[in-house]
Amino acid sequence: MRVLKFDLLYPTDYLLQKQKAHAAEIEGMSLEAYVDWIHSLQIGYGEVISKELKNLGWEVHDFYNQDPIFLQKLRGAYNINPGFKDLLNKERKDYLTYSVDTLNQSRKNAGIKERVFNEILIKRFIEQYNPDIIFLREPCQVNNDLIRAIKDRYLIVTLIGCNVSHPLNWRPHTSDIIFTIIPEYKSFFDINGIESYLFDYGTTHLNGIANQKTKKHDVTFVGLLGTVEQHRKTVLMESIAIKFDFKWWGPKGAQIDSYPNLLRTWQGTTAGADMFKIYAESKIVVNDYVDTAKGQAVNMRIKEVFSSGSFLLTRYAMNLQPLIEKNALKVFEADDDCLRQVGNYLRHEEERELIAQTGFTTGIELFDSQKKVMDMKEIMERKYQQKFKRKVAEVV
Repeated sequence: MRVLKFDLLYPTDYLLQKQKAHAAEIEGMSLEAYVDWIHSLQIGYGEVISKELKNLGWEVHDFYNQDPIFLQKLRGAYNINPGFKDLLNKERKDYLTYSVDTLNQSRKNAGIKERVFNEILIKRFIEQYNPDIIFLREPCQVNNDLIRAIKDRYLIVTLIGCNVSHPLNWRPHTSDIIFTIIPEYKSFFDINGIESYLFDYGTTHLNGIANQKTKKHDVTFVGLLGTVEQHRKTVLMESIAIKFDFKWWGPKGAQIDSYPNLLRTWQGTTAGADMFKIYAESKIVVNDYVDTAKGQAVNMRIKEVFSSGSFLLTRYAMNLQPLIEKNALKVFEADDDCLRQVGNYLRHEEERELIAQTGFTTGIELFDSQKKVMDMKEIMERKYQQKFKRKVAEVV
């Protein structure tokens, strides 16, 4: 099976930082080598899905629609270079959703022009690569209208755990199958007759990183702070920064200047392998959820910390009860309770590290990405056979 996987790289600042540091090396890379380099950064687990599908015998081509360097190398490797003449192509109605006025405006507006050219590039590459499955890991920012126009020719699979307003023109019925990490999303998709599955992945095997004995940091956090949606989390981290040796990495929101101790303890941006190393070298990793989560633990940070083998202290959520019963983490219900537990577990190293080890083994048991991708592959195979009335063996 051939999979074209549209993926995302986040945070952007971290990617730009890495690209700048390796600019000379990147310039001479082929498209394939550049994708391997991206995978080595371990940003956001997209590479785990690709790797495991390949290990299971499938062919996977990653497409990073938000990375100009990737797009430039793709154009060169496949000789696809859209220009203004393509806007006049009689087939444009098959894949462009813009009105004549918008297309005319694109000549004046570089942003719209690039978006139109990007969609032509995507359509041309889909035709040239001719996948069996188009896999959208949202928010990959591929226009869903473009995919909807060709969905009869391919199996369309979406993996989504973000706010549905983040993808571009996203419609759930565009997909044949939806995988999600959010139970409420699955319930909604099921009600609307869309085949959907909980894909509770996120714990991965970290060679040489997990279970570090030497801890360089007392208390850490990695993630966005200082926005309206992250208000409660930001207030909590500010209170921790006042009282303890605290460090955080991540994007700074527009309101961050109101939190002097977070400004003081900010370490820059990080992701992927660098982030896992920070977690592994932390005595305590604190976690909280976006305000709109409504009491549900919905972020990937829990599983990422499990992968590192470090101690996790997170706000209580009902869906964490099985992990609480296993003593795989510790939870707090109020900010003062969080501060109390941080102090307690900094003092009690043996108990803290025992819980951390339980979290590591529990994470591998419940959220192992390798096993989850195997299950995903079986579901996609079955749905492909159902949609196209032919066996997967006939197209492998």
